[in-house]
Amino acid sequence: MIKVAIASQADRFNVDPTWMLILKDLMIGTLLQADIIGVVVLWRTGQRKAEDVAQDFLKHPRAFSGHWRAIDFMLHLASSGAFNNKTIASAHLYFSVLEHLHDILLHAKKVFILSSRKPVADELARRYPDIRFEYISVGLPDEKPLSDKPDFLSATYSMLPDDMSGSLSLIGAGTWAEIYCTWIKQKGGVAVDIGSGFDLLDGRTTRPIHKKLELDKTHQYSL
Repeated sequence: MIKVAIASQADRFNVDPTWMLILKDLMIGTLLQADIIGVVVLWRTGQRKAEDVAQDFLKHPRAFSGHWRAIDFMLHLASSGAFNNKTIASAHLYFSVLEHLHDILLHAKKVFILSSRKPVADELARRYPDIRFEYISVGLPDEKPLSDKPDFLSATYSMLPDDMSGSLSLIGAGTWAEIYCTWIKQKGGVAVDIGSGFDLLDGRTTRPIHKKLELDKTHQYSL
């Protein structure tokens, strides 16, 4: 499951058992150091029949089982006290961040954009000429062969300033966003993983919930 998840990322590498252990430790470390943790919940079936839900499970067993295992893992961490004194929020918290993005940006001395969406970074810089923006590209070119270790992690780290106090970082980097958030926090900055929120800012609807929001004209996130 881990190999499949990593293979689907924009930044990816060939995962072996050693790296799986390293990544597990890294990910747990990010949860322990985070101030706000977005979590997923079990799907609500509404009026759907149990047979229909079972058929969906058979069609997408990895997605369904992975979803439930993730919830179970987070519940175990929570019961151990790992989330004491932290704010637990919806995994869709980024909608609120986007809705109040104007006010949030005005409080930052500098804004870092870690994403593969340079047009979004360019548009933000155009709209807010008084704010200093810095774009850090993430994501391997499709034609680049996979390496045996995640060199892109150290490459991204090397592009982060030693002192990031007073800065805000908006991140869309898949699985690796949490690691980048942790590094930025350690350097004194504030980092927010808005994930597919970059798609919305770019005028794209890439998630089922995005399409539902399209029906609600009170929410307009596109730049």
